[in-house]
Amino acid sequence: IYKTDGSTVWKVVSRNGSTAYTNTSTKTAGGGYQVLALKITELLSTGFTVVPTVDGERLRDETTGQVIRHNVLYSGLSAMQMFVGQKNGSANNEAVTVDYMAACKAR
Repeated sequence: IYKTDGSTVWKVVSRNGSTAYTNTSTKTAGGGYQVLALKITELLSTGFTVVPTVDGERLRDETTGQVIRHNVLYSGLSAMQMFVGQKNGSANNEAVTVDYMAACKAR
């Protein structure tokens, strides 16, 4: 989940290494603290579904109005990692504040 310079809404990207799945949401980015989350559910052994949320609300595509849901196919799992990044969109220093990050697997 990310925001680009000049944009006012959240965007979402999921990728399996070679294919990227992207959407632009209707949810306003910024304006205060927001909780960003990705729910990833394994589908059999060849794919997973990604559903992004902001403040507990599922993101909707700006064009279709449908809930954003990426069905990502893969042939084998490589290392998956979490990260938070930030790039200045202007000469002004920007800051990203993270209270916590968590990743867990249900068995």
